[in-house]
Amino acid sequence: MFNTNTIMNVIQWINETFVPMGLKPIEDLPKAVPGEGNFCVIAKVLRTNPNWPKAFVSSSHINLELDYGCGNVSPEAVKELIQAAYISLPPEIVIFLNQFDKGEYPELMDIQAIHENLSDDTYKNEIIHSYDVWQTKQE
Repeated sequence: MFNTNTIMNVIQWINETFVPMGLKPIEDLPKAVPGEGNFCVIAKVLRTNPNWPKAFVSSSHINLELDYGCGNVSPEAVKELIQAAYISLPPEIVIFLNQFDKGEYPELMDIQAIHENLSDDTYKNEIIHSYDVWQTKQE
């Protein structure tokens, strides 16, 4: 199940895209919760930047939810902030996230957070089952 090339490509994309915007470079992906845009692998990385505590990842884009306030900002600057805050995901990242959400990367699952944060019991049970099968193979 573990695809090292895919993981490395995701890490490279995150570093190339977000380090120039102030994120500290990463070497690994954190454990996360499938199917939850607030707690997914990429959102957890982005939320390490204090400017992006509300980063949200959907199936097609990232919303950094920049909260600068726009009272003293020119309309042009607001337009730039909005573009910087809304980032479309490249196809290979969309594929990775879809696979993660299907339970195909159990080594990246935060099983305790899954128990605490997933409310759909059917989906939660499927994800936990994927994790348990993987865990059994590791023993």
